[in-house]
Amino acid sequence: MASAAKLRIFRCIPNMVELMEAGITKQTRKITKRRRIKKELAAGWNKFKSILNAMDDGVCLLSGNYDIEYINPVLEREFGPVNGRKCYEYFNGGREICQWCRNNDVLAGEPVYWKWHSAKTDKTYSIHDTSVVTGKGFSRLKLFHDVTDQEYIKKILKNYQKELRSLAAELSIVEERERRSVAADIHDNIGQSLAAAKIKLGLLKQSQLPLGVTGNIDQIAMFIDEAINYTQSLITNLSLPTLNDVDFSEALEWLCNQFQERHRIPISFEKQMEIAPIKDETRVILFKCVRELLNNIVKHSNAGKARVTVGKYEITVEDDGVGFDITQLKKKFGSAGGFGLFSVRERLHHLGGHMTIKSSRGNGTLIALKAWRQ
Repeated sequence: MASAAKLRIFRCIPNMVELMEAGITKQTRKITKRRRIKKELAAGWNKFKSILNAMDDGVCLLSGNYDIEYINPVLEREFGPVNGRKCYEYFNGGREICQWCRNNDVLAGEPVYWKWHSAKTDKTYSIHDTSVVTGKGFSRLKLFHDVTDQEYIKKILKNYQKELRSLAAELSIVEERERRSVAADIHDNIGQSLAAAKIKLGLLKQSQLPLGVTGNIDQIAMFIDEAINYTQSLITNLSLPTLNDVDFSEALEWLCNQFQERHRIPISFEKQMEIAPIKDETRVILFKCVRELLNNIVKHSNAGKARVTVGKYEITVEDDGVGFDITQLKKKFGSAGGFGLFSVRERLHHLGGHMTIKSSRGNGTLIALKAWRQ
């Protein structure tokens, strides 16, 4: 029996050897495949790193634990060697994770974009933060694009716009004062001369004159009356009541009445509450804004009626006219619409306010002028 068992064992030995050889061969193939994959990954990473090293923008790779796995030469030149620091230590000199960090969102596959100003380099960067797969798993790839010059140009343009708005406001004040000065000259010279001429004609008519001469005097007096009426109208239009010692709401109501009489469009005026105290510059600009909006109603709306409403920090001008498609108007003229609306918006920006427009075809238009500085 023992010899039979030994015989069976000896017979199994070749099969066992074959199985061992097959297993060794299979394991060898796995090891070879792993080495090949590892070598390919290393080659791919080296190629990827060579691309990142050649980029003009800054690039870094971060782990989920905020370790800096890689930075390209651009970032190393600007921020120095990493020396084992976490990203928040390296870039911001902080000891804690940045409050605005969205590490989990990025690693979950959500790209994040933002602008960041570095106190260390005194530069502004546009940052694109996204997730990538590396040999260590998922990492964050951050691209740093220097937009310092762009931001500087934007700042200069913004300052120029501010100066232009300020200049436009000053010009409005100067224009209004000049108009009042011209109106005063017309009143003191032409107006008084016409009034004196009318008085003299009246005295002359009382004298004993031939009948034909009296008729001519009446006709001359009629011409003088027309000239006086036109002069008074001219003085009224030149000397708007925005800088005079009158309530601003009364000035707006006067404006509505003027447009109503001149253009035969019913324009109602409503004061919901007393407007906040405002200085002369603001009064002039707001008055001109409302006048421009009323001009737009007369020229473009085909409205049957309009209304101006005054609140503490808001003036609304609305009509029941044809309205317009705001989207189409923006495409044609920009975000402010036509030139008239653009001028209103720019004037309001100078005051620290803004304009909102609600309109659609066939449903009229409502424009609100809001929140000016005191």
